Amino acid sequence: MLDSRRDIRDPDRWDTRVGKISVKGHKFFCWSQGHGGGGAIDLVMHILGVDFLAAREWIMKSFLHLIPTSASSKRPIQSPQTPSPCTANLERAMRYLTQRRGLPQNILLPLINKGTLYADQRGNAVFVLLGKEKRVVGAELRGTGNTPFKGLFAGSQRTHGFFYAGPEDAKYCILCESAIDAISCQLLFPGWLSISTSGAWASPPYLPTLLRRDLRVFCGFDNDKVGNAVYQNMTKRYPKVMRLTPKLKDWNRDLNQK
Repeated sequence: MLDSRRDIRDPDRWDTRVGKISVKGHKFFCWSQGHGGGGAIDLVMHILGVDFLAAREWIMKSFLHLIPTSASSKRPIQSPQTPSPCTANLERAMRYLTQRRGLPQNILLPLINKGTLYADQRGNAVFVLLGKEKRVVGAELRGTGNTPFKGLFAGSQRTHGFFYAGPEDAKYCILCESAIDAISCQLLFPGWLSISTSGAWASPPYLPTLLRRDLRVFCGFDNDKVGNAVYQNMTKRYPKVMRLTPKLKDWNRDLNQK
């Protein structure tokens, strides 16, 4: 596959058309080019020299027969609270997120593979909100065109769930106002669980559950009058929640100032 041969002396190393590549878990590193990444799509992009959509198509054609029917639930998730996915617009959404918002592909690809990030028929980036037992309860939308747009998909129930990124067994959790800020925090605070509350509000219904998990919860709302005022109201009800303020207005701007 991919014109590659496993090194008989090292089962984690492969001889490929672009040189020797080590693969451990979902991570890989190409020794000849000094390049690494994570995930199957990223690896195919590197070896074949193709873009995201071509790599995904190659994987689907090569391995579709091996995917059990139950795995289809891990593709872009649809429900009455989420828009229909459009694969043709995924490249546009990725270009927006990587080039204009400074989010690297290795952070985005696991979310795409999990089905919680995709593009809809209008070219919006869709961030899926999950509730109890990871039931879909809505979606944040972010416009990727020239006209700024952000909001919730019609019928979304932000009181019942949220978009999140990062490990579920983390010790630290940061609440953000948007999915893009939550993803940005994965780079600014590696190993933390970052949650988008889809706007600044003082009493997300799931906050007591997070605190009962013995997480150290930080309010990372925007560095503005609204974000600071909402935190003051939040800490009156939940004194254990601490404030963590972006240096600039929000975490995505902080990320792109590094």
